[in-house]
Amino acid sequence: MLADEAVQDARDGLTLAAGGFSGAFALKIAKSGGVSGVLELAHVAQAAGIGLYGGTLLEGTIGTAAALHAWATLPELAWGTEMFGPLLLTDDIVAEPLHYHDFGVELPTAPGLGITLDEDKLAHYARR
Repeated sequence: MLADEAVQDARDGLTLAAGGFSGAFALKIAKSGGVSGVLELAHVAQAAGIGLYGGTLLEGTIGTAAALHAWATLPELAWGTEMFGPLLLTDDIVAEPLHYHDFGVELPTAPGLGITLDEDKLAHYARR
């Protein structure tokens, strides 16, 4: 069983774990308040023997890169991931897209999140 909407943050995770839940938690950075919040939830799951799934709320490249870096710090995501949000975009505000191949995506390795914003695209899409 996968807890998705039932688990948003570490407090929800503790409540489910205390109630005997033993499936997996869907980790989503936007739902958990960012990288720190989602990793707190992951650590609760790990301590309770609950599996992990790296989910998406269909973030663009920036959010996906943040999630990839968070997932890379975890020893295991037994239920896998779905980091396909950027593939649904018709355009993006990054200079280089993420590299998808063989049903996976490479972890960006440049400083920070590993991505660079395309300043011209950013200006193009800015609300005025």
